[in-house]
Amino acid sequence: MKILVVSDSHGRNSNIDEAIRREKPFDILAFCGDAERSLDEYEFNGYYAPEGERYGFYAVCGNCDWRSEYPGEVFFEAAGHKIYMTHGHLSHIRAKLSFDGLINEGKKRGADVVLFGHTHDARIENAGGILLINPGSLTYPRDGSGIGTYAVLKLEEGKAPKAEIFKL
Repeated sequence: MKILVVSDSHGRNSNIDEAIRREKPFDILAFCGDAERSLDEYEFNGYYAPEGERYGFYAVCGNCDWRSEYPGEVFFEAAGHKIYMTHGHLSHIRAKLSFDGLINEGKKRGADVVLFGHTHDARIENAGGILLINPGSLTYPRDGSGIGTYAVLKLEEGKAPKAEIFKL
């Protein structure tokens, strides 16, 4: 199973479109918050179906999504893995500091993967038995490159999850 993980597009849906174009086909689009505009074009009853393609869709509200209809956190299962997703601001994370809040929330839910955004700092890290994935920002990365990032998570039942960061 392939999950496209994106975050922090901050109003530039064209960056989401580009990540989708590069990574299709995939099974799930996971948006980790701070869209700052509607994501309706990516969702239709939990699925998106451009040109006959279908994928699952999950999204959470970020600290810049003042009128979002999405929840602050989502928990779902895929290919035998339990995934906790949040933007990160509710766990008080900061770039390059402690992720203990995220790890604790993931553990409470029995998750083996935690997806989050907020810091604009792309990272993949194993911590406390949980794979932490921040796809960075599609629009405003904090690595100094000015090139947006996203992540791809690959899941196979009975195997450790694998993830990779990509630049737009």
